[in-house]
Parts: sequence; C-alpha cells; structure tokens
Amino acid sequence: MALGLFARITTPAKASPVSITVTSASTRVGLITTVIGTMGTKLGIAAVTAVTTATIIVGGVTSLSNTSTHVSPSPSSDVSSDLVLSRSTFEYPRLLLDAYDPDGDGWQGVKRYGLDPVRISPGQWLVGPPPSNLSSVILPVAHWVELKFHGKIVDGPGNDIFLIEWGASGEQVRVFITDGAGNEYLLGIGMTGTSGQRVATEIGFDISGISLPFVPCAVRILGIRGGGETPGFDLHSVRTRTYISQDDF
Repeated sequence: MALGLFARITTPAKASPVSITVTSASTRVGLITTVIGTMGTKLGIAAVTAVTTATIIVGGVTSLSNTSTHVSPSPSSDVSSDLVLSRSTFEYPRLLLDAYDPDGDGWQGVKRYGLDPVRISPGQWLVGPPPSNLSSVILPVAHWVELKFHGKIVDGPGNDIFLIEWGASGEQVRVFITDGAGNEYLLGIGMTGTSGQRVATEIGFDISGISLPFVPCAVRILGIRGGGETPGFDLHSVRTRTYISQDDF
C-alpha cells in the first residue's frame, strides 16, 4: 500500500531534446494522479511539464474527473490538520524494510542511463537521496521493495507520494501505502510512457479521499511490467509527504 516531493531530475547532458514524457496512473476513486516528465538542458537544470487528472475506476469502467475530496489520514485525533501540514515535509526513505527477489539472483541497478546494469544493494540506492541524478534500481516483474519513512504519511495539497523512473518503455508497478507491519492499501498502478526516450518520468499519487485502518508510514512498490534496455521498472527515487511528531523521535 503508499509521500513525495517534486524531485528535480535531469537527463544526460548529451541527451537529444525530445518531447517530455507525460503519463498517468490508474487509481481508486478520489485519487489524483500527476505525472511529470523532466528533460534536462544541462546537469542540475530541469524543464518540467505537468498534467493532472483524476482517473476513476467504477465497475471496471474508467472515466476522468477534475474533482477530488481531500480527507487526510490524521496522525492524531487531537492534532489539527493545519498543524499537520505546517509541520509536514517531503522526504526520502530512511529505511529499507524488505526487498523481495523471487529469482534469488540478486539486485541490479543502473549508474547512468543506457549503461549495462550492475550489482547493487537496494537499500544503499533507495534510502536517503539517490547516489546520482541518473541512478536507478531495477524492479523486474514480481520483485518488490518496501521503504519506510521517518514520520507518518499525510495528505496535503496536490500529490503526496512521488516515484521517479528512468526511461520511457511502458514499465509498470503497483504502489501500496503500508504501516510497515503487514497492513497495506493499493493506491494504483504507476506507469511510464512508451517513447523509449532518455527521460525521467515522475509519477505522483494523492492520498486524499481514502480512509485507512492503520497509520501509514511506508510504501511498497511491486514490479508488474518491464521494458526497454533493462528487465524492469527503473526506480530512481521515492519521496513522500510526512508529518513528524515528538513520538517519532
């Protein structure tokens, strides 16, 4: 089951100017999905274009809506929503709770887009800031990682959870928000475009309108479709909007 900040990601300096990848993720009623493709003009500078839609699935029929009801999973009944937002921040994961490799052949990642995969440790590449602007951990089909954040994941204006994927070859993942202790809620499917271009795709999820029977503090990401030069979803980073109280220290 699945908070995040608009990360600034740049393509390699030599990447040819191409159309920015824009895609969307199918979610449950009330979840707004924003996907932002970024294309670098040079390292450290990114051009960003965003498209926001609410994809509603009702009885197997998908329709689009521009409305959404914001209901925050409150960290505490005696804490006001304004205080929660004023003390919330976007952060990278602080801990890799688990990583499932059904093949048992180890994890692979990409240091720079377009290069051959190398052996990596998912925790070293996904906990904290990414090791580079172009790095990624490859999530083949049926592989997943669960990442824990320092505080509670909360709802705020716009999207609350962001994934960044390198490459646009139709890769897909299922994204869950969890309590890190076995309880989870499926937010939806994160997917990239299919242009095959060297761009970063930012996939966002809004957690408004959902009621959770647990306190969310982690995100689980499950590979369900690969594509392109690597055998899976090339996960660059994850960020979430979190509220940190004194109880979290």
